[in-house]
Amino acid sequence: MSDVGLIILAAGASVRMGTSKQLLRYGEQSLIGHIVEVANASVCYPIIVVLGAYFEHIKPEINSEQVHIVKNPLFGEGISSSIRVGIEALNLMNKEAKAVVLMQKC
Repeated sequence: MSDVGLIILAAGASVRMGTSKQLLRYGEQSLIGHIVEVANASVCYPIIVVLGAYFEHIKPEINSEQVHIVKNPLFGEGISSSIRVGIEALNLMNKEAKAVVLMQKC
């Protein structure tokens, strides 16, 4: 088990773009699918994906049993609320974690 957790911040509503960035196509998969693939290739554990807006549409795009998906119901309050939800999930899953990597979609 790694002592470095990884949190993917993907709860935003992409308001300025008008559509979910997480679902944009990146090669043969969605952007969120690619980000999860990259995270899985790391040595970090656990890997936590924080979703919020478009939760029901994005969740099926995450085809990995190696990640833990959490929902941030307060995603509209900003990225700090997603960091908080992710850190809380990390603390529940890996009490030995000494550090965390934060990843965010573009």
